[in-house]
Order: sequence, then structure tokens, then C-alpha cells
Amino acid sequence: MGAGPYGFITTGSCFAWIHTHDTTGVVHVFTQVGKSYSLGQMFKVWGQPLGLSGALGYRGPLAALVNGLPFAGDPQAVDLKNFENIVLELGRPPATPPPSSYDFGTMRR
Repeated sequence: MGAGPYGFITTGSCFAWIHTHDTTGVVHVFTQVGKSYSLGQMFKVWGQPLGLSGALGYRGPLAALVNGLPFAGDPQAVDLKNFENIVLELGRPPATPPPSSYDFGTMRR
């Protein structure tokens, strides 16, 4: 498996039920009707840590925002739902808050 300079997997030979297609960060989930998945499950597929004290091997306070609103509790418990904007802030929040929505464009069809 090969990775590009920003950690995006550029080559590989497997396909997971939860994955990304490009560097936008949009997550694609193949699911059974009625089944739900969480952000914690996505990080487990990636083999990466996620918790209130850090993510992806980085340590520091971590906040999860869902559609611009703070998520109370462990970020692993954030439900993955259609067309939600989930942002993880590690460390000090940015001076300019991230957008509360994302333009999914043609994916909404």
C-alpha cells in the first residue's frame, strides 16, 4: 500500500466497507439497511487511535463538531449519517471556526 504526502492512500489491494475516494475527507460507507456506524469504527478500520486526548498518533485535547455544533462525549461515539459535516479539532481551536456545512454537490443525487 502506498500513501501520498498528506496520508491519502494512493495504491492498495483491499476495499473496506468504510473508505474515502479522494483527499476531500468525504467518507463513503457501504451499509446494510438499518445498520449504523460510528467515527470510532472508521478509525478502527484505519488502525488509528481516536479519543478525547488525541487522534492519529497526535496528543492534545480533541473536540468533535457535527454540523458546526460541539459533540458532547467521546468522539468515537459520533454517528456517521448521510451528508453530515464532522470536524475534528486537535489542540487549540482555530481562530476562524470551520464551516458548519460541506457542499456535497453531485453526491446528494
